[in-house]
Amino acid sequence: MRLIDVFAAQPALFIGACLVVGLLIGSFLNVVIHRLPVMLERQWRAECAHLAAGSEPAPREERFNLVVPRSACPACRAPITAWQNIPLVSFLVLRGRCAACRAPISVRYPLIEALTAVMSAAVAWRFGFGAAALAALVLTWFLIALAFIDMDTQYLPDSLTLPLLWLGLLVSLAGAAQANASIPVDLRSSVIGAAAGYLSLWSVYQLFRLATGKEGMGYGDFKLLSALGAWLGWQLILPIVLVAAAVGAELIGVNNRDLRDFSVDVERTFSLLGAMPDGALIVAESGIGSAAQLRRLREHGVHAALIGEGASAQATPDELIGSMPVGGAEAIASDVGLGYRIFLVRRYLAMDIILPYVAWIAILAVGIDLALTTLNRRLFPWAHPTRSQ
Repeated sequence: MRLIDVFAAQPALFIGACLVVGLLIGSFLNVVIHRLPVMLERQWRAECAHLAAGSEPAPREERFNLVVPRSACPACRAPITAWQNIPLVSFLVLRGRCAACRAPISVRYPLIEALTAVMSAAVAWRFGFGAAALAALVLTWFLIALAFIDMDTQYLPDSLTLPLLWLGLLVSLAGAAQANASIPVDLRSSVIGAAAGYLSLWSVYQLFRLATGKEGMGYGDFKLLSALGAWLGWQLILPIVLVAAAVGAELIGVNNRDLRDFSVDVERTFSLLGAMPDGALIVAESGIGSAAQLRRLREHGVHAALIGEGASAQATPDELIGSMPVGGAEAIASDVGLGYRIFLVRRYLAMDIILPYVAWIAILAVGIDLALTTLNRRLFPWAHPTRSQ
């Protein structure tokens, strides 16, 4: 009996196999999440060095990609052996510490492995054995990598979003005859979804840029929504945007992620001073960087200031920015609902990031209201009697 027949006949075995494969894929996704942004930054630095050097050859850096160099402990650089790289098991056996130097290992590595395994098993349970499950697994793995890279760096790399887009179109072309599966969608829905996903955010971006002269979002957002439209069809573009906006508001407004990751990393700034123009301004919320650290920035010719509660206890008066009048003015008109959410988010995001999403939500709300009103009138004409002439 072939393995394919066994998986088709025994769904539980297929789910278990996907759980194990998910653990292995999760281990690889940890590598992708960590190394891909570093690879992009190295590429950008090499391009800048080439432009700055002109005809002179740029210095060559050590080879760095998803395969080499070999994984090593960040603290002592001891190579990680095969038995130390078994998903979940090695972390538990080593009790979350490096085998060589006993430095703690981030708990995020096993969490990503476990998340990928659970999500893979859920996909297998939802779709059952077949091509639809394979397609959904690939989509899930891509989205996990993109989510964590975006969380860490606010990057949505083309090397992930563009292949995801083309895979969605190709899968819809190959699986158009599977009418009973939600993935893949038919080719028509996929193509329209890809175009609608890209153009919807692109149009908001361009309108905001024309109105303010600023860029409100990155092109990675367009490409990711286009890829999701290619995989899920144009019908789900609107729900995706609404859910993403709601979840994003909750994560930022309630949890605030980690202010040290979300705001100015003062120590990292010291290493980037050479790329900053003279007189650059850095504003850090109190608790992110101490007054002493910000004075160090000033010694390098960078203007720095503290804002927020408790700033007066850390800095001299000339180092403070009066943020309370601005914050109070924003809060006066909003204590509940979307306005209150914007006030919370405004502490950590610039308005050129917030406004495009608010505008998009407003456009969607008006469109949905008109669509529902029209549908209501057509389905229930008796509830909307026309006036007699």
